[in-house]
Amino acid sequence: MFRRLGFVAFALVLALVASTSFAATVEQVKARGKLLVAVPNFETEPFMFKKEGKLVGFEVDLIEAIAKELGVPYELVVLPWDGGIALAWDKAYGWDKFDMAVANITIKDARAEVCDFSTPYFLTGQVIVFRKNAPIAKVEDILKKKVGVMSNSTGEEAAKNILKDVQIVGYPDANAMTEGLKKGEVDGAVIDETWAMTIVKTNPDLDYLKQLLTKERYGVAVKKGSDLKALVDKVIEAKRDELSKKWLQ
Repeated sequence: MFRRLGFVAFALVLALVASTSFAATVEQVKARGKLLVAVPNFETEPFMFKKEGKLVGFEVDLIEAIAKELGVPYELVVLPWDGGIALAWDKAYGWDKFDMAVANITIKDARAEVCDFSTPYFLTGQVIVFRKNAPIAKVEDILKKKVGVMSNSTGEEAAKNILKDVQIVGYPDANAMTEGLKKGEVDGAVIDETWAMTIVKTNPDLDYLKQLLTKERYGVAVKKGSDLKALVDKVIEAKRDELSKKWLQ
């Protein structure tokens, strides 16, 4: 199971957010004096996880580099995936909780109609996670079975569009989905390979098929039309190779 990010009390974050003005531009962030970044409420090693009590990872370093380029400190707004991170591409979202989201977010055309994405900083794909004692050795073995997904995720899209002949069960986040799989509520689960690696590392009774169902790119989500995108793009182009060597090799 994914470990919850416990470095800030969620209620305190929301209380602070409720009293903070939100920014759509670089100048507004600088004027406020702080960058607010939405992150998931679970660890995703090697992107964001706790080591010796300190939050580290590829995305943590990326956020620090973006804040440094802006010349302001940053604050992490811890949110669940569904109803939280996914607000970035919700047409009803008024950008009143965060300035950008950094959370293993897959760049999708449909999402990009609502928010802007940075240049990609990582390539990945969807895979099937399963219990080791289950008779699953290839993708076809999961057909006509129950498959868990994170609601409003690209895993859900892959299950619907690629697997098709399965019964989909939605979960609010990766922790709930993993627990559902372990309890036998579903026969398998579809999720990003990077997240699958974390799941099987912390749950020795689970494994995943190495065959990618999709090929996807991670990007930082910002408000549509914001000039924060250009600044984030600049930082990613400058830091991507360095961070990849540090965290992914």
